[in-house]
Amino acid sequence: LVMPKQIIYLLKTLSPFDFILRSNFVKSYLKEQLPDATRIDIGFKMGGGASIGTTKTLIEGLGKGGFVRENHKLKPVSNAYKYKLLSFPSGNKWAMSIPWGDVFTGGISTNVPNGLVYLVMPKQIIYLLKTLSPFDFILRSNFVKSYLKELVNKKFKITGPQKTIREKTNSEFWGEAENQKGDKINYTLTTQNGYTLTAEAAVKLTKYCLNAENKSGYFTPSMLVGSSFINEISETRIKKI
Repeated sequence: LVMPKQIIYLLKTLSPFDFILRSNFVKSYLKEQLPDATRIDIGFKMGGGASIGTTKTLIEGLGKGGFVRENHKLKPVSNAYKYKLLSFPSGNKWAMSIPWGDVFTGGISTNVPNGLVYLVMPKQIIYLLKTLSPFDFILRSNFVKSYLKELVNKKFKITGPQKTIREKTNSEFWGEAENQKGDKINYTLTTQNGYTLTAEAAVKLTKYCLNAENKSGYFTPSMLVGSSFINEISETRIKKI
C-alpha cells in the first residue's frame, strides 16, 4: 500500500494515543462548553487493569516527579503534587496528579493556559508517594527499576487484559473547566475498556486519514476530527454533573 506523505504524517501523530485519545476529546469538549476557560483538569480511572507495557512505562517514570500546565508552559512538580476526590459515574474516588501526555496535547488542542491530569489511585499509595518525594533518587535507581520490572514480568502471564475482562470493564473520565470569573462546569465520560476503544478508534481515525485531503503536519485527535468524534465510538456516554 502506497500512501501520500501527508497521510503518513497524520498517522504518525495519531499512533500513540491510548488513554490520551479520550482525555484529549474531553478537554476539547469542555472548552466548547466554557469557551473562556483558563483551567481544564482531567481525571481518569482505568478499567480492567493496565498492560505490561503501560506498567513498565509507569515504573520508568518513578522518582522523576510530574508536570502540570501553568501559563501555557509545562511546570515540573513533585510526585502526587495534587490529589483530589473526584466524582465518577461509579462513585467518588481519590486521584493524584500525574505527568500524562495530555498535560501537553490538551493545551495544544484548546489553548487553555492551565491544567493537570489526575489518575485514580488508592489513597494509601498517594500518601506514600508524597512521603517518598524527598527520596526520589532511590526510585530513580536502575536497581529498583530492574527489580520492579522483574516482578512485573512474573506477575503478567499475558501482555494485557484478556478479552473476557475487557468485555466486562469500562473506563471513566472526569473533567472540570473554570474561567477567570470562577465559573465551573464538570462532565464525565464513560467508555468501553481502554484497549478495546483504542483498537476501534485507531481503525476509524486511519480511515479518516486515508480519505483526508490537503491535511498534513501535527494534529491532536480532537484538532483533526473534532470533539464529537468520541460519540461515534461504541458504548460512549458524556454526562454533565
